[in-house]
Amino acid sequence: MKFTTVDLIPHHIHLLRVRYPVAPMDDNAGALADLVMDEPYIGVEQYRAGGTKHLLIGTIEYDELDEDVINAQVQIHDNDDLGLGSIPAPERPGDLIGIMAQVPLVTTAQCYVELSFPEPAGGNERAGLVFPLPYSLAHVEDTPIDEITGIRGVKKVDGGNRRAYGFILDRTEGPETTLSIDFEMEGALAADTLRRAADRASEIATSLGLRGPEERPRNDTRSRPQRHGRCLCGRDCVEP
Repeated sequence: MKFTTVDLIPHHIHLLRVRYPVAPMDDNAGALADLVMDEPYIGVEQYRAGGTKHLLIGTIEYDELDEDVINAQVQIHDNDDLGLGSIPAPERPGDLIGIMAQVPLVTTAQCYVELSFPEPAGGNERAGLVFPLPYSLAHVEDTPIDEITGIRGVKKVDGGNRRAYGFILDRTEGPETTLSIDFEMEGALAADTLRRAADRASEIATSLGLRGPEERPRNDTRSRPQRHGRCLCGRDCVEP
């Protein structure tokens, strides 16, 4: 299975992660255990999209909190700042997904995405936000807080208890808005899974009042967003 290359830059994405937890009663658990054996399976590949280097990491490992659950995970970073050194680009980016696809993963995918949005020239990124940030509390007397710089929220499906997505929205000290999103996605691991996850993240960002996908200069340099989740690639390569 050939991986569908994803260009994260137009989506404003720094990190995109898709994880499939497989329980022991699942018929696929045994096959995954054969791939893991005594050590986690870890595959790393590098590719370029839109002139920007991307890093693709795939892992299969036992869950840290539940040894009866095996996690199959694929993630993309928008550059190689993880201390992994120089990685030769393969002839076919995404071969590691082909290895992982030896086992049909039919459980619901757990997705986590980190995005950042610099203030556009001559514009106000905050104008359309679902909640104005930063929000001044100068009008409130005797408050221990001067302003609110971030919020955490949840969108539920049809007003019920099931989550459509959760998010953390922050205004950094600089002219930038950062967003982290978690959501679930149906469907087995496929060549276009990461592209569909990127599209879904962009849809959510737009619904929260941020910009949708757009073209960016190839030499675009963005500051790293604050991490709200721990990298589960099997190595301590991303700061929490």
